[in-house]
Amino acid sequence: MTFPGRPPRRTRFQPNGSNSQGKAVPQREVAKKLGTTTDGTNSADDTTRVLNELTGGGYETTKIEGPTAKPEQVDKLRTDVVEAIDAKRGVVANTTGTAVDTRDNQHSFPAGHYMSIVGYRDAGDSLKIADPYDPSRHYWMSEKKAADWIAERGYSS
Repeated sequence: MTFPGRPPRRTRFQPNGSNSQGKAVPQREVAKKLGTTTDGTNSADDTTRVLNELTGGGYETTKIEGPTAKPEQVDKLRTDVVEAIDAKRGVVANTTGTAVDTRDNQHSFPAGHYMSIVGYRDAGDSLKIADPYDPSRHYWMSEKKAADWIAERGYSS
């Protein structure tokens, strides 16, 4: 999880996947398992590996290749989010660049950042994003904008 200028103790995995499964793990332990440094966490493969370790399995990494998501990748993200949330599991997305939420607020992380997708509405057309950097912040984003934000990276679901 990338938090420029912050030490690894700022890594937050809750309410991401581990807490949604009833597992409270100290952030320092999660950061160590992820291999997080002040430069961040390498990839969604790491979040998937640690989520599986902490929850007993079932998470997979999905990559979105290219600078924008293709329609079938947007559809897969929507399906994966709906299935995960309905099963009371979080989705952890590795994002990069800038995205705009449904209220036209910009969220910019040019060096990359991890987000939790913690809900959906309209059959998955809108996704509820939780920023682990500030757990009190939640906002809604279209599935297409979220998929494009994840493009060139991946997500754990």
